[in-house]
Parts: sequence; C-alpha cells; structure tokens
Amino acid sequence: PPINDDDDERSSSSDVRQLPISRAMTDPRTYLELTDTVLDKIMNTDKPQLRPARILIKRFRSHEIYKRIRVPQNVIGDAVWEQTLWSMKEGEIVEEILKLSEMVDVFGDDDDDKALKEDDIIIEKRKIHHGMKEKNPVNFMRFLPKDLHRQLLNSPENLPTARQIPDNSYRKPNVFLQKSVRVYCRSMDKAKHTKLGKSYKEFIGRLQQQHGQGLENNEQ
Repeated sequence: PPINDDDDERSSSSDVRQLPISRAMTDPRTYLELTDTVLDKIMNTDKPQLRPARILIKRFRSHEIYKRIRVPQNVIGDAVWEQTLWSMKEGEIVEEILKLSEMVDVFGDDDDDKALKEDDIIIEKRKIHHGMKEKNPVNFMRFLPKDLHRQLLNSPENLPTARQIPDNSYRKPNVFLQKSVRVYCRSMDKAKHTKLGKSYKEFIGRLQQQHGQGLENNEQ
C-alpha cells in the first residue's frame, strides 16, 4: 500500500532536506539515497499507518507469496457469460465467492478459522496487448523490401517508398488484446486454497448456467 502520511519514515539528501519516503522520488538527490534500507526503516517503526507495509515486507522476506488458484476459466472470450464475468467488479466477484464458500463442504466441520474471509481473496483483472489494445500495431507500420535498401543512399527526392505488408504474409495472434481473470489467496492455509478453488468453480458454473452454457473443463 502507498505511504502517504506526512509523518511516515523520512529520507533526507545531503542538503538535509526531509521528505516522506512516499515523496522521495520528487527530489533527485533524495531519491538516489532511497535504497533497500527503506524496508528496514519501515520494519523498525511501530507507527500504525505503516502496519500494512510491515505485513507485506514480512511476507516477502518469509517467501509467503500469495497463492494463485487454478480456476476453470482464466482467459476471457466472446461468450456472454465471459463478458458478464468481465463486467463484474472485483468486489462483486469476491462477494459471490464468499456466499458459495459457505455451501462448499471441504472440511466437514464449522471451524471458523477455516472459513474463507474477504481479506483471503484477491481477484485480478488483467489486460495484455501489443501496445495498441485491440488493434494490430503492424498495420500502422511500413516496411522497406531488402532489394530497395541500396536506394536509401539516394537523394531525398528519390528515396524508396516503404509499404504496408499484407496480413497473410506473417503469423499473428488470434486476438491482440487478451483479458483474463486470476484468483489469488492471501492465506497460506492449503485447505483455504482448496475451498477457494471449489467456490470459484461453482461460481463460474452458475454464471454459465445463467447464460445457457455448461461448465467447461478447460483449466488454463
């Protein structure tokens, strides 16, 4: 989480200018002194506003990385249910998962410590593209054939003309903007990982049924 409080740990440059760590990048000399020791500065304070940062640093140093849950659907396609999933806010997806998690019998008891909590679940909606979202960037480029390279030595008025290459002359992806939904669990409890996976699978199944499509078994 960002450190925005004016009273947080501070970094100073050689001119003794004091700046909060969150704004150290605004001063070049202060920024150069902002090394990995900033983590020790945060860990050695007991200020309440830095508690979330201390938790993240402790997890990082303990290699307690958030577990990515294998889910029945990752990449978003053109199906109605997939578009519905993409249009949902992350919080709405978490809410639906929590409702269904109460119905998923994984542990065989009512241990509250094993129940999924809102803070356990991370929903990440990701977009990956080639720099121009849905568009093919090659269509906006022009290329000069090798047999015309020598003409680059010509005078400006006699230079060769670069051309757009046809779509069927090179391999390209089926889509240029890929959307995906990923599910992570903050807890290190493997039982919670299992429960979250089953709950999300049930959520996807119900979403597909609402739009007249059965659950696909294409884990990606």
